Amino acid sequence: MTTEIELKLRLSPHNLNDQNHPLVSFLNQHAEAVDPQLLVNRYYDTPDQALSRARAALRIRRRGDGFEQTLKTAGTSTAGLHQRREWNWPLEGDELDAGVLRNDDVQACWPGGVEVEQLQVIFATNFNRRAWRWTLEQDGQRTAAEVVIDLGEVLAGDKSEPLCELELELLDGDAAGLWQMAQQLAAHTPLWLSDTSKAERGYQLAEKEVQWAASQSPFSDTMALAQVVPLWLQQQLVLFQRALEKTLWQHDSEAALVCWQHWLTLRHLPQWCGKIIKRKQTKAMREALDQMQPGLEALSALTTASRFFNDGTIRPRWLQLAQQLRDDACLGQALLQLAQWGYQQLPQLSAQAANGVGVSGETLSHYQHRCWKEVQQALASPHEHWHVNQWAELQSQVSRLQHLHQLRAQLYSATAAASYPRERRLLSDMLNGQSLIQSLIAQPQLLSAEQIGQLQQELPYELWGRWLELNSSLRHSEK
Repeated sequence: MTTEIELKLRLSPHNLNDQNHPLVSFLNQHAEAVDPQLLVNRYYDTPDQALSRARAALRIRRRGDGFEQTLKTAGTSTAGLHQRREWNWPLEGDELDAGVLRNDDVQACWPGGVEVEQLQVIFATNFNRRAWRWTLEQDGQRTAAEVVIDLGEVLAGDKSEPLCELELELLDGDAAGLWQMAQQLAAHTPLWLSDTSKAERGYQLAEKEVQWAASQSPFSDTMALAQVVPLWLQQQLVLFQRALEKTLWQHDSEAALVCWQHWLTLRHLPQWCGKIIKRKQTKAMREALDQMQPGLEALSALTTASRFFNDGTIRPRWLQLAQQLRDDACLGQALLQLAQWGYQQLPQLSAQAANGVGVSGETLSHYQHRCWKEVQQALASPHEHWHVNQWAELQSQVSRLQHLHQLRAQLYSATAAASYPRERRLLSDMLNGQSLIQSLIAQPQLLSAEQIGQLQQELPYELWGRWLELNSSLRHSEK
């Protein structure tokens, strides 16, 4: 058993087989190339996905004339840096070896009652792998890693989708050095941090339910706010990154709305929480988010505009913008900067809270009630005859209210949050409308003058209607 520590990034396959490709050329100059290989992989699970539900993946890999059986756990992901437990066993053929799976360590993560006879092939991944061994010495830190580029496809039944990934796997040294390596590579081609493993992509293609990324952290209302904030930020980083990946690589316009809402939470959460985090501690985070703002806000705006006008002609503009963002190396580097900030800062913030260093004594319950009153005061003024710009100015407060409802759902899921789904929809609709306005103020070229005029006339009434419904729901839920 070993522990795999890696960064996974997605990239365009265009010209990757050309030795003059900037990324390939850089690796050939600064790292030691390893012979390329064709890897053929079959992933196994039970018909009801018992392994997936146990957050494990089992495969047989054919490499040349040899075979290898591998079991991986989902492990942990800290701001995009993955750590997994992994077992590898050589095989004489392409049949599963049940004996090695009875190892005590393996059984600790193996779902009870599952026998090898129940396992069947769920999907496959076939790809050509090019690899380099790279040692980087920088700022007195030495990091050795294997860099691989996998180019091929994921297959499930009669369906397939392209696969193109770059992985940085730690061989020796400090895992923090992987971030410096990734930034150097990202200077030569657009690279996007990925939180989705090959196994998860295979399950999705096979239309099997799999949820390896935790969407919520366990909180209690008596926890200190200082302990919760790093957990919140880590949670939001994961959700933001996954929604962004789905937006840019699957061209999912609904994911663009979710991605933008997580952007708003990440950008404003430190200030909502008062003085838990000093402003200088979030500088790198804010710079990265601000660099990504125009493009992500515009994708969200075009999605909402397409719904508002029921106009299919907006979709080509959305796709063109999404491709432009994906091809922007600076935005990929901004995401790396954001994730690196999380990797470096969030453990420090958690340690400070655990040790009581500069920590406020405010509890999560007190925070919720304090913020609830502040938001109610800020949102007491909407009026039926408001201009679109007045509604846009309330965007951060509506986002804050959405954050408080998410918190309420996590703390009181069985009681006070009973009406949360309805309120969540209303809050989401309001944020989408406000983001559309904000984006058009900054980027009026997104829509035609006629469409902008129609929005200015009709959108305030749409927002007013949702605000009335939301206000009614809020009063009902407080009784």
